[in-house]
Amino acid sequence: MNMCQCQYRRPRSGFLCWLAFVACVVLPPFAQGATVNVLYNFTTSTGANPTTGLLLSGNLLYGGTLNGGNSSDGVVFKIPTNNAAGYSEFFNFVGGNGGANPAGGPLVLTNGLLYGTTENGGTNGRGMVYQVSTSGANFKDLYSFSAEDGNGYNQDGANPMAGVVVSGNKLYGTTSAGGEGAYPYGTVFRINLDGTGFTNLYNFNGPDGATPQGSLTLSGNTLYGATGFGGTDPSGWGTLFKINTDGSGFNSFYSFNSGSGNAPNGGLVLSGNTLYGTTSNGGPGTGGAVYRVNTDGTDFTNLYSFTQDNYGNAPNGTEPSQGLVLSGNTLYGTTSNGGSHYGVLYAINTDGSSFTNLFNFSYSTSGDTPYGLILASNTLYGVTIHGGSSGAGTIFYLAIPPPPVSPVPIPLNIHVNEAAVVLSWTNPAFSLWAAPTCSGVYTNVAGATSPYTNSLSGPQQFFRLQAN
Repeated sequence: MNMCQCQYRRPRSGFLCWLAFVACVVLPPFAQGATVNVLYNFTTSTGANPTTGLLLSGNLLYGGTLNGGNSSDGVVFKIPTNNAAGYSEFFNFVGGNGGANPAGGPLVLTNGLLYGTTENGGTNGRGMVYQVSTSGANFKDLYSFSAEDGNGYNQDGANPMAGVVVSGNKLYGTTSAGGEGAYPYGTVFRINLDGTGFTNLYNFNGPDGATPQGSLTLSGNTLYGATGFGGTDPSGWGTLFKINTDGSGFNSFYSFNSGSGNAPNGGLVLSGNTLYGTTSNGGPGTGGAVYRVNTDGTDFTNLYSFTQDNYGNAPNGTEPSQGLVLSGNTLYGTTSNGGSHYGVLYAINTDGSSFTNLFNFSYSTSGDTPYGLILASNTLYGVTIHGGSSGAGTIFYLAIPPPPVSPVPIPLNIHVNEAAVVLSWTNPAFSLWAAPTCSGVYTNVAGATSPYTNSLSGPQQFFRLQAN
């Protein structure tokens, strides 16, 4: 990195022109032909079809599989980030009150206990909120969603598909179906960590959204999420919503349409007052889109639209899946199809520029249908739902460049007297360089230390500081 500051003096006239500070940062390019590495290949006996995404704690990754395990109802697993042999399916779901088919967003970990949801199982077969320790002990059905009433409705919701988020001693989540009222389009709920205090915070009714499936995003006391259907557009292509953690202030602040996309799949990323997300279909390219929008619903922008030709080919991917992650000003995500037909891993700047297809998945080697990215220590981790050596999915990883570090200005101070220019600086890690033009070739001013005095009688010079 060079810290550049040009100081110009014109000879004889004694006039000095101070030019603007320029910070020069050279970013490492992303490795060309980057290859995704497979950490683990799932098998039917150890868990199959991971769909919860991943949680990292220390050097351990935690997650769940939709199927497989002792009873074929899914497992909760852990694996070191650097040792496939350390894989352990430490809890097996068994159906009924033992839960079945964990799905949705990543597990959450607090006080040594993991919390998540199952789409099925529970007392009434309509899913549950559960806890389990990282050793597999202390499993508890915190809440089983109710059976249908006489009118065919589940008043407290049914079939949670998005996991939970934690704040203090409370969990927040959504159900993809059920709820109070005439239309069972899903709910937002809250429950205490010990299983008490279940509260149905909101019931979707169609125009405000229907079928929330993606993970909630929590900022302060506000929850943000997406519904895969519903909204004010006649086609019912989904909404974005926010609601306070006490259930007040619900606002369905954006409805998707033919131009913006179809079926937003949650997993929103919040940066400042801007949300970033994906739609699995629709958009200008009809194959889904990456978008950004302000938290009040203004300034919606399609950053990238995925496309495919008449033969179904989509070199840059199609049908983006959940799991955008943000590093600096770069978003990373996956598509469930396209590339070599098994999905891609891509990067795009937050302003929509520099879309890059980083990797094309291959069924038997790296997996099929990548999903649920997380970022830790400049390494992306994710899962594929299918494929790998046994066809039951994989855990993969890819190292990425670190985000750029904003430079700290190193001032080059200047003082002019009648006969000389006096230059001074305080950081000994930088030395003085000079050139005959501001854009010219700079060379080290031999022996120059601060303060450095330069006579006005010589030819014009431009000065800058450069790291030693």
